[in-house]
Amino acid sequence: MRILLGLLKAQGGSVTVNGVAIGDTDLESLYACITLVSQDSPVFDGTVRENLVPGVGTEEEQLHHAIRVAHLDTVLSRLELGLDTPVGERGLRMSAGERQRIGLARALAGLLRELQGRSVLLVAHRLQPVRASDTVCVMEDGAVVEAGPFATLVAAGGRFQRLWMEQTRA
Repeated sequence: MRILLGLLKAQGGSVTVNGVAIGDTDLESLYACITLVSQDSPVFDGTVRENLVPGVGTEEEQLHHAIRVAHLDTVLSRLELGLDTPVGERGLRMSAGERQRIGLARALAGLLRELQGRSVLLVAHRLQPVRASDTVCVMEDGAVVEAGPFATLVAAGGRFQRLWMEQTRA
């Protein structure tokens, strides 16, 4: 990810965005193509809804789709005021995971239409979000050790299957 974001130079091989090598583009052009949702997503004092669509007119259908994709709906179902629940200063009334889901839903609400025909790189330790991916790559020590469709990797008996079984055990 650091290479993709232009923070580190590749030791070998190449990384391209829209056919242009990362090293041959300026950061402003690179960042125009990238949206990042980090583990520590910024959340400001306001309601969940205000954090998802601050000052932007987003259609309700698009907003609710982003909420479902980010699995924020499970969080909202536990909150008495749902989307109108205050999150507190810097989101302190929410857990780190809930703040991360808000950040992901916020990014998705703004990007859902724009994602058609585009590549999305999802880096996750929790495997549930990768189920809808076309291709899953499993990395260990900086190298891809498995790659393929989700269902294929779950059935293959390799590293991904073991990780999936560990995380989905009841």
